[in-house]
Amino acid sequence: MGRIRPIDDLRSAVIVLVVAHHAALAYIRHAHHDPAHYIRSTAPVVDPDRWWPLDVLVSWNDQFFMALLFLLSGLFVLPALRRKGVRRFLLERGQRLGLPFLVAAGLLSPLAFYPSWLMGGQKDGLPFWQRYYGIDGWSPGPAWFLWLLLAFSLGVALAYALAPARLRRWSWQPRSSGRLMAVCLAASWIASGAMARVVGANHWFTLVGPMSAQTSRLLLYAAWFLLGVALGAGNLEEALSLTLLRPWRHWAVVGALAYLLTVVLQAQPAGLAAQPPFSLRLALAFSSAACATFTILAALGFARRHLGTPSRLAESLRQNSYGIFLLHYPLVTWSQFVLLGAPLPAALKFLVSFGVALSGSWLLTILLRRTPVGRVI
Repeated sequence: MGRIRPIDDLRSAVIVLVVAHHAALAYIRHAHHDPAHYIRSTAPVVDPDRWWPLDVLVSWNDQFFMALLFLLSGLFVLPALRRKGVRRFLLERGQRLGLPFLVAAGLLSPLAFYPSWLMGGQKDGLPFWQRYYGIDGWSPGPAWFLWLLLAFSLGVALAYALAPARLRRWSWQPRSSGRLMAVCLAASWIASGAMARVVGANHWFTLVGPMSAQTSRLLLYAAWFLLGVALGAGNLEEALSLTLLRPWRHWAVVGALAYLLTVVLQAQPAGLAAQPPFSLRLALAFSSAACATFTILAALGFARRHLGTPSRLAESLRQNSYGIFLLHYPLVTWSQFVLLGAPLPAALKFLVSFGVALSGSWLLTILLRRTPVGRVI
């Protein structure tokens, strides 16, 4: 399918960032645990010890890394549809995304949240498993990405079924770095601005059962997925060439400045507090979208310039990154739970939980890939 090794390495790096993000959530300064409603806590496990650099890691990650993952996931959608046809594509997507979502949301996510329930000391009434799927709200954990990606893929497959001739010829080949940046930034601003009129930044919706997602970023994720579909529909090597991505260092600087502006707007200083709520939401949506756009483009350029060197470690991570994404969450929360009260600094606790989750899920994936489960992960 014309895969590009640096892009695959970038996908692996984003998965590692996902693990680090979840490992850090227990130790950020604004983390809080609600013992009466554990599912409403900022993270399943919250430690009294905090380390402020993790606030930067979490907040910056949050601006771009899931949109980048949707972009990377969209790159090979149209080539797969053209080669396999709609029916086979949907069957394989159901197996690759639907089945893991059911397992992750139905088993792995409650396993990850069980320490949070234990922290609340709620031993009376219904057992945890009955409460989790009903009264407490069925959180899918990180698996929300899978069902939403499946929904986006179904949408593209439907469009392809209705107009196969048009989509067979459809692709986007940016003519310059400026045009690539402008289109991506415009798509991000339109998507984020449209949602800012409707909901706040932290609003989530639930379709049914564990099928939930962040409402304010729904169009942003769809936009980046479709950008990936368009870029991957033609010559991917040219669409994401190092020549087009050459300004990646400048984009990284602009992304950092946009992140700082986003932090300022989120803090709502006195000078901005008197503005109408929608004005502040719109400004925050635009700054966040700019941070996402320039950081994603910088990440792509960095990958084309510095990633892709063959090595056994990198190849193992490429092969097992999907399994790491699926399996890491319970390992993160149980590691954090075990470390509660340990006389260790928060930085060390983070490194331990991150290391245990990454290495443990990596090893489990390697073992599972030697079984029939390997056909899925």
